[in-house]
Amino acid sequence: MADSSVLGRFTGRVVAVTGAAQGIGAAISCRFAAEGAQVVMLDRQAIPEDFLPPPAAKHKVDVTDHQSVGAVIEAIHQHFGRIDVWVNNAGIYTSAPFTEMRIEDWQRALNVNLTGAMVCMQTVAPFMVAQRYGRIINVASLAGVIGFPNSAAYCATKAGVVGLTRAAAIDLGPYGVTVNAVCPGTLLTEMGYKVDELICKQNGWEPGTFLRLRAQELPVRRLGTPEDVAGVVAFLASEDAAWLTGQALVLDGGQFPF
Repeated sequence: MADSSVLGRFTGRVVAVTGAAQGIGAAISCRFAAEGAQVVMLDRQAIPEDFLPPPAAKHKVDVTDHQSVGAVIEAIHQHFGRIDVWVNNAGIYTSAPFTEMRIEDWQRALNVNLTGAMVCMQTVAPFMVAQRYGRIINVASLAGVIGFPNSAAYCATKAGVVGLTRAAAIDLGPYGVTVNAVCPGTLLTEMGYKVDELICKQNGWEPGTFLRLRAQELPVRRLGTPEDVAGVVAFLASEDAAWLTGQALVLDGGQFPF
């Protein structure tokens, strides 16, 4: 829940979030709505109408369908007259030992996690440049900073998102557009539970063991939540972060570099 001291700080702002149907994307959407933004939720799945009811808008879009991405961004701009914040959250996770990784899984991760983010950024940026204001926030991962076992495709694409963030920040900064990334560690999300299932199966552990052990390793002694990430994303979109760009903020409960 947003702090009462900052409620309304995004009033009049138009915020679009990809991968908004669940998990981090849903929490980010709720956070911005609670702080007064006009939220546009984007996902390849249909988003239930009773989730974040109007004035929030919902569009079905697959970030790997570049024509569809262009059409929905144009539609958002035509309807609202501006796009102030764009959050690239859509992503997938695949797991396999490096020598067994299938090229199809590698390509799918590349298409969704990296190329999808790039196309969204490249398409929305001209509108932000024209209005001389914009905030782009990419959801990367701790896996793109330190690497995880059996996760080469995921790690490589999320590291690519970090590099893309830094390069875009340099190009767009002169036009009043900041570009930053968040790099969450292990979270209690659908993806987090999927990772737990895969790792526990690989090691012959009881389900939930990986998440429990990871929480015990962290200085804060708990795993993160989608709401933890949403709060940092909201900060990056706020005027408090107006001089912050090209950064990849690690949000992991102290896992790294400890």
